[in-house]
This record gives sequence, structure tokens and C-alpha cells, in this order.
Amino acid sequence: MRNGSSLFGLVRELKHEVKIFIREEIRLAKTELGEKISCFGGNSAAVAIGGFVAYAGLIVLLAGLGAVLAFAFSRLDLPPLLAAFIGLSIIGLIVIGAGTIMLMKGIKQLKNQSFAPAGKQGWRDSTERDDTERKAQRSGDRGLCFANRR
Repeated sequence: MRNGSSLFGLVRELKHEVKIFIREEIRLAKTELGEKISCFGGNSAAVAIGGFVAYAGLIVLLAGLGAVLAFAFSRLDLPPLLAAFIGLSIIGLIVIGAGTIMLMKGIKQLKNQSFAPAGKQGWRDSTERDDTERKAQRSGDRGLCFANRR
């Protein structure tokens, strides 16, 4: 036995080992959390940039559709400015209608959502989900980023 053969020596050594163990676990948890946060931040930036590029493409597409409609109306002997106005207005109204439908659907879902703490059933669902994630991690599904999860 190290640190003497007394019971107090063993307790002292156990106390020292527990302190080291806790420090190591905290350091490991900080490192893992930092990796996950940095990976999440990088993935979030990629999603945001992709969303902006897609939005810009949608605007160009809608302008092109408006121009095609304007061309069609100008072939019906309407003045070019009026044809452009009518063509772009039709596309604008369609986009406004689609946006309104999505907005109303989102508002309806928010009204139906409860922010109260989950009852026992919600707790069970959460526990089952955590168990499933632990089993997946044990089976080798260990991605570094959230994007690698199934």
C-alpha cells in the first residue's frame, strides 16, 4: 500500500485520485463541447450562406418569369411598360399568395404548440430518444458534427 498502510492513508489517496478524475472529466467535457459548438457554428454558417444564395436565385427566377409574361403581353399589342407591369405584378401576386399561405400555416402551428413542461409521457419519449442515441453511439455511429447524425 502506498502512503502508509493505514486506513487514513487509503482515504487520502482515494480523495486525491477522485479530485484528479473529476478535473480530467471536466476538461474532457469542455473539449468535446467546444468541438461540437465549433462544428455546429460552421454548419450553421453554411446553411445561412446556402439560404442566401438560394434566395437570390429565386429572385432572379421570378424576375425572369415576370419578363416572360411581359413579353407575352407585349405580343398582345400592349405598351411595353404596361406589359412589364402586368407580368411582374402577376408573379408578385403569386409569390404574395404563397407567402401568406405559409405564414398562416406557421401561425396556426405556433398557436397549437404548448410551452408548458412536458408531462410524464413527454419525459418517457425524451428518455427513449436519449436511449436510442446512446445505443447508436455504442454501435459505432460517432460523427464529429451534428450533420453526421442520422
